[in-house]
Order: sequence, then structure tokens, then C-alpha cells
Amino acid sequence: MNPPTSTKSSTTGRRAQRAARTTPRQPPAYDHHAMRRLQILMDEELDDALERMARQTKRSKSDLVREFVRARVRPLPPIEEDPLWEMIGVDDVEPASVDDVVYPR
Repeated sequence: MNPPTSTKSSTTGRRAQRAARTTPRQPPAYDHHAMRRLQILMDEELDDALERMARQTKRSKSDLVREFVRARVRPLPPIEEDPLWEMIGVDDVEPASVDDVVYPR
């Protein structure tokens, strides 16, 4: 009687088969240690389209999602680039008491 095969060996075998089918990948151009894991939900049709695009471009779905989000969500520029930054310290007048403004008597 044969001993039962472990799940690990069959999983490892599937991974090896999958790895053999795929083309060699470029190393990622990002530091995954500086990233946060994010779980999102999307409908099946959108996920299928993303999967097709990932295969066509030989990129991961995560990489594509990061690109799409970066195109829509831009971080604020550094404070030094804000035009109001140049106004800091221009005035020599002492500031008014915040209490007098917030709590008038």
C-alpha cells in the first residue's frame, strides 16, 4: 500500500510546472519592502481584462494596478513648491492671540 502523498509535494509540483511554462521575468523595479499589501475586490470581467493585459505586457497585475493608480492619484508636491511657502516670514507683525480670535470676550 502506498503512503498518502502530501499536499505540499503536489502544490510544489504544480508551481514547478507553472514556472516552466512562464517566460523568465525581469526582476521587479521596486522595493517590495517599502510597499504595503492591499486587498481589493473587483468584478470578474474587470479582473479577466486585467489578467489579459498582464499576460500581453508580461507584467504582474499588481504592477499594472500601481501604474493605473499613479496616473490618477498624484501625491501633493513638496511644501517648498507651494506659492504660499514664500510668504512665510514675510511679515514682521506679532501674531494675534489665538484665544482672542477663537474665544472673544
